[in-house]
Amino acid sequence: GILGLAFPEISVFKAPTLLESLNAQKQLDVPQFGLKLAYPSELSLGGINFDLIDADTLVWTPVTQKGFWQIGVEDITVNGVPATTAKSAIIDTGS
Repeated sequence: GILGLAFPEISVFKAPTLLESLNAQKQLDVPQFGLKLAYPSELSLGGINFDLIDADTLVWTPVTQKGFWQIGVEDITVNGVPATTAKSAIIDTGS
């Protein structure tokens, strides 16, 4: 993508990402970003906007393969019906 939130392992230029560059320059409180994809959308750099989420339901999950934002999943359903037997998924903003 234009902003480049993926890992440098898949970068065409093999360059540090925006987040890595800002973190190396000590411009971030924490090396995190948050995305709100509903209208109006929001990108938070250096942390997440806890005003937009229910912190009691927030689940942190590790990246299982660097490159894309790949995570392990237990189930993927659509309207309560299993959609796949895959045990991993890639989180992507779709841009």
